Amino acid sequence: GGGNTHRGNAGPEARREARDVWPVLGADEGKALHQQVIHSEKELTREMDNVVGSLQPDVDWEKRIAAMQKFETMVYGGAAEFDSFTALLRQIRDPIITQLSDRRSAVLKQACQL
Repeated sequence: GGGNTHRGNAGPEARREARDVWPVLGADEGKALHQQVIHSEKELTREMDNVVGSLQPDVDWEKRIAAMQKFETMVYGGAAEFDSFTALLRQIRDPIITQLSDRRSAVLKQACQL
């Protein structure tokens, strides 16, 4: 028969599609952050590499805040449902910890929100 092919064990994409989309309030005084839906492991790896690269100490502080906000929208968009997320999370750990020593309150506030 032509029944529903999605059973109880739906993949990450099916679970993301089923979830309601709600804006996420960022650390930037209530600015709404929207979910960034990731469609593949490859896309997740590429986006995480971009975020990690943007969190280096020599990068402008506003770009570092934007990178942390991007990471947050990826998580709210379902990135954590991919198998590679845990390993990629280890990559971002130290760069996030580095942000905690920044003297700019906006950077610190965003890092703490993660």
